[in-house]
Amino acid sequence: MAKKKIVEPKCEVVVIMANGEFKGEGNTIPEAFMNVPLDFMKVKYKGIVRLSQGGKTTERLYMMRQLRMMFSNKIAKIHWANQISKFLK
Repeated sequence: MAKKKIVEPKCEVVVIMANGEFKGEGNTIPEAFMNVPLDFMKVKYKGIVRLSQGGKTTERLYMMRQLRMMFSNKIAKIHWANQISKFLK
């Protein structure tokens, strides 16, 4: 039988707020955003969003209103993932 290779995630998103640190990983940036265990009601503070892909990393500070918009629904997560990924270039 062939051995299966364990593929490590290529992208990582970490949201750091006063009430904790929330981490999501995936093979693409939108997939990593979708895996962050955070929803609209858990966002109660401003926070830092750290995005890592390959050897590149970016950090941005967002106010509570923007963070709530980011994690309000699936479409918003994909949109913000694409917007934040532009900072890696």
